[in-house]
Order: sequence, then C-alpha cells, then structure tokens
Amino acid sequence: MGVNPKRSIAGAAALAAASVFLVGCSTADNALAAFSDTRPVSIGIDPDSAEQVVLGEIYSEIFNSMGYAVGVTSLEDFAERDAVQLLRTQEVDLVITCTGTLLGTQDHTAARALAVSGETGEELSVATYDAMLGTFPADIRTVDPSPAQGCGAGYPAAKQGTAPAGTAPAGTAPAAKPQLPQNIVPIFTDSKFDRKTVQRINFITRVMSTEDIAEAAERVEGGEPVRSAVAEWLMEYANITIGLAPEN
Repeated sequence: MGVNPKRSIAGAAALAAASVFLVGCSTADNALAAFSDTRPVSIGIDPDSAEQVVLGEIYSEIFNSMGYAVGVTSLEDFAERDAVQLLRTQEVDLVITCTGTLLGTQDHTAARALAVSGETGEELSVATYDAMLGTFPADIRTVDPSPAQGCGAGYPAAKQGTAPAGTAPAGTAPAAKPQLPQNIVPIFTDSKFDRKTVQRINFITRVMSTEDIAEAAERVEGGEPVRSAVAEWLMEYANITIGLAPEN
C-alpha cells in the first residue's frame, strides 16, 4: 500500500518539504549507508524512453547515496508488460510507472469509469491513485504520487485525428477521449526496503515536477549524458553531487 493513500496531492508536497532533513545531512547519509550494507538494488527502465532513463538515473543516485549497490537494468519488453508484471517476472527491485497507466492495465473497467466520472484536478488524481492501490497484490508497494506527470500524461491516450465510427458527424473534430492523470510512481516489493529508505524514496518522488523531468528528458534526447542532465536537479533537491566526466 502507499505511505498514505488519502493524503491530498497538494498537501503531501508540504510534508515532503518538511522532510528535507532526510537528504540534507551527510551524517544521516553515512548512517543510512551503513544500515543498507551495500545490498543490491536493480531499477528496471524502458531504454527507449528518455523520461524513463532520467527517472532511473535519479532513483539510482538516491540509492547510491544511501550505500546501496545499485544498477539500472534496461527491460526490452517494458512496453509489453505493466510495472507489476515486470516486478513479478524480471530480476528488478523497482519499476517506475504512472498512476493512470498502471490502473488502466490492471483494471481497465475502473480506469474507464474514473475517466468519465466527471471528476477533475486533484480529486481525480487522488481517486486514480487510490484505485491503482486497490489493484495491487499484497506484496507490492509504492509511495505517495509525484506531482509530476509522465507516461504521455493521459490515459487512455487519444489518437489525433481519429474517432470511433459513428461518434462524430462528418466535418467535425472528434471529441478527445477522457483521460486520467499520470502521476509518476515507483513501485517495489513490500519487504525490499526499510522504513528510512521508503521515506527517502517518497521524498524524492514528491519533489519532482513535470517541467523538470520533461526538460531533463529533452536534454537526453538531444544527446546529453543522463548524469549531466540530472546533476543540477539532484544537487538542488537531494543535496547530491555526482561526478561528471570532464568536457573535452
């Protein structure tokens, strides 16, 4: 289950800001590093998505700062399976997905009902997150949803210029399909991480923004190394300085 399924999207941001001490103190980092005892962690990502590459690097550096022996694994079948299935079938410990996408694959009927429910904004984000949690097996867990929208920011995705037969008169633009929020969430096995690690994952998820993640992904698509694309963000929001290769 999530850290607090009923917490509002806006209210959780204030809690995340208040939790900055978890990442701002080198002494705490050293203690967490000793506690984790370099246990291995594998983060599964979609190698064809710049957004996934960016998110994988961010979470990788978070785990690395806590002393975990962390690696990022490219999952070639990422597009064919949802995040829960990937955790079940691949040798990975954490997969990054979005609320609307995961709900849609786990319970399409519930996703469609929410999409046409008339709820909007934060209420729809919370409802989508809660419904997603309700599909989880007992051993799968996540944290509070990020305010950042990812995964194409909409479920189900509307196809441009098309509409189901008979739904739009000739010569008129087709109505956009109802969409669900796509708040970014990492999911993992319930027993994998200790409480302090889950708190750290929760914090870094909560301080993401759509604009920051999209900008970093655009830089990666433009050929910039991912460590360089996320270095400034990690310094600002996680107090983590990562080594970069010197420029030629």
